[in-house]
Amino acid sequence: MKTLLTLLLLIPSLCWGEVFNCEMTLTSDTWGTQKYDVLVDTGNKEQSYLTVVDDDANLDAYDGGFYILMSIGDIYFQKGNPYAVGKYDDKVLFQNAFEDEYMGVILRVDQGPSTIVLKNTSRNKNSPNWIITITDSDTQFDEIQKGKCD
Repeated sequence: MKTLLTLLLLIPSLCWGEVFNCEMTLTSDTWGTQKYDVLVDTGNKEQSYLTVVDDDANLDAYDGGFYILMSIGDIYFQKGNPYAVGKYDDKVLFQNAFEDEYMGVILRVDQGPSTIVLKNTSRNKNSPNWIITITDSDTQFDEIQKGKCD
């Protein structure tokens, strides 16, 4: 009986993420309109925590405490993206990871952060319509990029 109970407790923690293939549209007054592909892996839905510490590892450096992250995923930008000359990969920290919506942030060292939202706009579960929106705080292109995902 103990073995069965252990298996039942493990099943809810085996929540796998989703993978989205998306086509983004990027516009710029200087560079014109172009399209590029991006793949988003939402990661396993395991709670993690994010906080800020100072150089002395002092947890009181930020009064906001801890942020709960629903998952840590990956994003793979293909050639034509506004973040690098070629392909570019990064981590996505998802604060919301629901059945029909994922919301996260990409933290970059050399550029400002970006928010990412993946949302199913269809009410029909058999025919999803996933859209992606990436909002940039530091860019020479549109601050808001939109696309469609498979």
